[in-house]
Amino acid sequence: MMVNPAPVLAEYDRHPHADPDGILRDGSCRANFFRAKVVMKDHDGVARIMADQYNRLFFYGRLPMSSLRVRVVHHPDHFGSFSLGSRIIQIDPEAMESYEVFRDTMLHEMCHAYQRLVEFDTTGAAHSPAWLAQAQALGVYISEEQAREAEEAAAPAAPPPPPPRRSLAATLARIAAEVASLLAFGVSMAIASCVPRARRPRPPRP
Repeated sequence: MMVNPAPVLAEYDRHPHADPDGILRDGSCRANFFRAKVVMKDHDGVARIMADQYNRLFFYGRLPMSSLRVRVVHHPDHFGSFSLGSRIIQIDPEAMESYEVFRDTMLHEMCHAYQRLVEFDTTGAAHSPAWLAQAQALGVYISEEQAREAEEAAAPAAPPPPPPRRSLAATLARIAAEVASLLAFGVSMAIASCVPRARRPRPPRP
């Protein structure tokens, strides 16, 4: 039988800052995770139930779960992913073996979804500074590579290099070449204007 999260949700709604470490919320989620695995025996269903509860408890219900799908599929390289185009969160079956790994993976991907679908993050970085701040606030494990990517995205873009400086001699030579080109063009136009135009013969009168 599933743990009813309503009392936890009601208490959290009355005192949103009464559980700063997430102990109350996470305890309810942990119990639901293991009971759902026993009752449902369906990884997709368990992942969906947990995503809905995480959205309610940790994202204030702002994620559009009606258009967001959750799937448990095998990933060769990582535990999870989020696709903005198809709006699908995918979790590897191995992540379902441990609540801690599942929690980190699901919240990691839900932070991606939140930043793209709710905050409309347009930095272009997979792990943006806003994603990093939210993931850290939720206690999600962050690798050194992910933290470095967020720091690089937060760094201001380097200004373009200044144009190369030309020497005075090179500048004078360029000016002289342009003046000579203009003079040559003027002389050619003057010569062309002095050449008489050939008259077209008149047709004979009938």
